[in-house]
Amino acid sequence: MNEATGEAQLQGAKESVVCSSCGETQAVAANGRRGNRKLRRLGWKRSGEIALCPDCRRRASELSKSLSVAAR
Repeated sequence: MNEATGEAQLQGAKESVVCSSCGETQAVAANGRRGNRKLRRLGWKRSGEIALCPDCRRRASELSKSLSVAAR
């Protein structure tokens, strides 16, 4: 296997990211920077093993706001 072929295979490698809350999946590049950049652009949030899709992030934000208002 030559280096050019190896690089092409690495560049096209995909990884599926699964939302920790609802189970929605999103395919992104397997190498860290490009994959994380695409997730952020699509509205996802990923930290270590935990990932949240845009809908679950919105729901979590709304829940957090309502809990902070209720705690006053």
